[in-house]
Amino acid sequence: MPKLVLPQSFYENENKPTEAFVRGLREIDPLLICYWNRFRGRWVIDRYSCDNDGHDHQIACPRQNVLIVESPEREYMPLNERVYERLRAMDTWSQYKSADEWNEYTAAQRDSHKQRVEKSIRDDVRHIILDDKEQFKKIQTAIQMHDLRPNDISRANLGSDAELGAAVIGQRLQGEQTHG
Repeated sequence: MPKLVLPQSFYENENKPTEAFVRGLREIDPLLICYWNRFRGRWVIDRYSCDNDGHDHQIACPRQNVLIVESPEREYMPLNERVYERLRAMDTWSQYKSADEWNEYTAAQRDSHKQRVEKSIRDDVRHIILDDKEQFKKIQTAIQMHDLRPNDISRANLGSDAELGAAVIGQRLQGEQTHG
């Protein structure tokens, strides 16, 4: 990824964060820096991505953008305690302490999501089956309420519903053969 190199004068202007704010920022993470981005008209907080091996970081040190300080409505927001709160809320490293803990957390979230999806599918299938049973009951009730048998077949001559159904189907097939 290409790296944008800006002149030193870009970072040295009248808009500098207060020393008190910088101290609070360093308490959260010593690799965080804050500067004014005159093109955006916003404060920007970056984190040096190289380890703090005792050297003073320079503009040429690689870094990653952490936060553009602005309100939820995307308007200007001054540097204050709310910025610290947002940074602490975003700090997953302090929450999980290691990559292994983070991986365990994401695996647990993934498993939990998978279980919720599977439960939802099981519930949907169960509802579909119950709806199908209800529809079959309605059809059975409609068939029992209406005499759908041809005149020459009587229930008295046949023992079970299966025999009655077979007789009706057989008679219909014979009728189709004679008419076809």
